[in-house]
Amino acid sequence: MKPWGFPDEEDRLICRLFAISESRWSVIAAHLPGRTDNETNNYYKNTKLKRKHEEGGLMVPMKKNLERDLRIVKNH
Repeated sequence: MKPWGFPDEEDRLICRLFAISESRWSVIAAHLPGRTDNETNNYYKNTKLKRKHEEGGLMVPMKKNLERDLRIVKNH
């Protein structure tokens, strides 16, 4: 677990959902149980996650395992 409390699965899911919905944080947060749109937005923008995502540092296959990742995050 990282300082913000977002596990790696959520990092990948945030990046995937961001790519699909752009910056619709309420849509992204709806897929992250217990997370608010503001919390998710701040986490993305104020950590290295945004830079990593923009530079291609996160391997985020768009649709390949999206349903599986959504199930994993919802079960945590």
